[in-house]
Amino acid sequence: MMTMGKDFQYENANMWFQNLDKLIKYVNAQQPNGSDVNVFYSTPSCYLYALNKVGREWTSKTDDFFPLGDTPHGFWTGYFTSRPSLKRYERHANNILQVARQLNALSQINLRSNIFNLSEAMGVVQHHDAISGTEKQHVANDYAQRLSEGVDIAADVINNAYAKLLPNQSKVPMTAPQFLCQYSNISECLPIEGQDRFTLTLWNPTIHSVTHHARVPVTKEYWIRDPMGSIIPAEYLPIPDTTKNIPGRKSSAQNQYIFTILLPALGFSTYYFKVKSFPGNSSLPEFQASGAYVFRPLTSKTQPVSITRMIICTKTETVQSAMIVFNEWASQEVSLFRGAPTVEVEWTVGPIPIDDDVGKEIVVRYDTDIESASKYYTDANGRQVLERIRDYRPTWNYSVVENVSGNYYPINSRIWIKDGTRQLTILTGNNDAD
Repeated sequence: MMTMGKDFQYENANMWFQNLDKLIKYVNAQQPNGSDVNVFYSTPSCYLYALNKVGREWTSKTDDFFPLGDTPHGFWTGYFTSRPSLKRYERHANNILQVARQLNALSQINLRSNIFNLSEAMGVVQHHDAISGTEKQHVANDYAQRLSEGVDIAADVINNAYAKLLPNQSKVPMTAPQFLCQYSNISECLPIEGQDRFTLTLWNPTIHSVTHHARVPVTKEYWIRDPMGSIIPAEYLPIPDTTKNIPGRKSSAQNQYIFTILLPALGFSTYYFKVKSFPGNSSLPEFQASGAYVFRPLTSKTQPVSITRMIICTKTETVQSAMIVFNEWASQEVSLFRGAPTVEVEWTVGPIPIDDDVGKEIVVRYDTDIESASKYYTDANGRQVLERIRDYRPTWNYSVVENVSGNYYPINSRIWIKDGTRQLTILTGNNDAD
């Protein structure tokens, strides 16, 4: 079997077939002269059929031809990673294409014509000199433009489908039209920046449930509610500088929320973001804000002032100390003096940043494995000590509505927790000798 055609040369089909016709004619013309060669147009299936009719055992090949090399130093392995951005964009566009097809069918909105552009662009990009990244740069730009235009049109299908499906599936009404955040890979989603509320809808195109870890770049802190309206836990972390410094990134988001969600098979889930703030107008109890009188944290989970820290240790004949610098406005010094039965902790905080318009309550938390049975002891007036029990009042039935601030007590001189064998006591600075 002889193959026909060649990359970059098989352009004029008429000329090729004319020459092949001549080749077949003149080769077969030698048969009367004793030639046993018979040339004709065929297919791989016909070729295999002829091989089987020979009735002999042929050598089988079970491996492939990779890595392919056409010269001693010319292995064709570069295109595996050439133009990685286009490779990634093609995969991203394919995700959009499959989602658009599925949502168009499930919502029965009949917008197939809006999917054709992306389908055609995807077909072109599958060319072996497109997805491979071996094309010229201006050609790669054209492929990317075709994909971009197709995705923009297909996004209308997704939005129209969600507009029909979401009101029927969600327990909380939609707040605005949906849109695609196509720069999420560089932590950028400009339409949600500065918004007091927005929604995040994720579609699972597979036939089984999927656990997904969502990352949402934000410029504010938010409450996040699941499709049933319940607040979910989420990590509020800074966006790495390497991401923020990517050329072309326009986002002002410095932080991101990371949370885990379970997406149903061939379905979607919508999550609702609402800025963490209390109006503080006292019109209703739920509008109570933190202030000079009231302590009301946004969440019962503490947030670190920094995820990194610098520690400077000092050791002398008198004292061993560790200066812990969390950031430019929060630090702590832990000192152990020779012969002293206590450890001294001195903190320095301020000025507390409020550029994000979110107030902050700074606390020091001590973790211990003492089994205190939820009991702790605080002084009431510098002399008397009272037993406290978390989420409990000894003389009335207490309903827990604020599980953090409802367990705070004034400490004039000391607080401790204990079990049967150990005790941890913290003395305030008021006990220092003058």
